[in-house]
Order: sequence, then C-alpha cells, then structure tokens
Amino acid sequence: MSLLKICLFLGLFATTMFPGCAGNAPTRSAADGKPAAPVQVEGNLSGGTLVLKLTINGPATSVELVAAGLGGVKLTGGSLQQNLGNVLSTSSFSRTLQYEAAEQEGSITVQVRGLFNGHMMSKVQDFVIPGTSFFNSKSSAPLQRGAEGEPLVILPAD
Repeated sequence: MSLLKICLFLGLFATTMFPGCAGNAPTRSAADGKPAAPVQVEGNLSGGTLVLKLTINGPATSVELVAAGLGGVKLTGGSLQQNLGNVLSTSSFSRTLQYEAAEQEGSITVQVRGLFNGHMMSKVQDFVIPGTSFFNSKSSAPLQRGAEGEPLVILPAD
C-alpha cells in the first residue's frame, strides 16, 4: 500500500469517526451567552404598579418567582418570593407588584427559576423605575433642536 493511500485512508477515517476534526463541531458564539430558562417575563409599569406576565414554555418543576427592588426602589410588602410549583406544559401567570420609587433611578429585578428538563435554570429581567426627582425637575430653559433633530437645552449664562 502506498503512502498516498494510507494518508487518504487516515484522513477519511479521522473526518468520519471524529466529526470535530472536519470542522463540523457545534459552535456557540459569544453573543449566545449563558443558557436561560425557557421563560418570557414581560412587565407594564404604571404609577407605582408593575404588572408582570410570566410565560413558562414547557414542563418545569419547583418553579419559583423572586422579585426585589434595587437602587432605593421599595416593593410594598418587601421582596417577593413565591413558589409557582410544577408546570406540566406552557403556562402563563400574572402578578401585580406595588412599589415606591426612589429619588434617583432604580429598578425591580424579577427572577424565575426552576428545574427545566432536569437542569436548574433561571431567567432574570430588570425593569427600570425612574426616580421621583426625574418627574419633579422642570427646566425653564427653552428646548431647541440640533442639526440632526436631537433635543438641545440652552442654559442661561448667569
């Protein structure tokens, strides 16, 4: 057997027996990030109330909802930790959270965690709460537009 035939045989053997050698190995880009639980967390903010809509896609066990205020935002009644139990198929839940905004911007962090396909996974979603000083600050300076339409505030020199 010639050296050429042996090299061809080894090359063919390596690519069929070890797919990673042929460049067919599964890849994951850095943008994919860490795997998260198959959960959608949506929220609607309105005057001291956050209405959450949670959609859990697929079966899960020991599902738990945790919510906390950060940056001075206070949830009425304190942080929330609620057991949602076992979910057999796609299910939706709604929860209403009352909060008090801080003087500066803060947030409410919501985490849904549980066992999905035998793996402990979680999904975290933040909701930004504008501070009360944002609503109370009224500038008497006139608002003008720049060359590209961006808002410009002209402040007095004195």
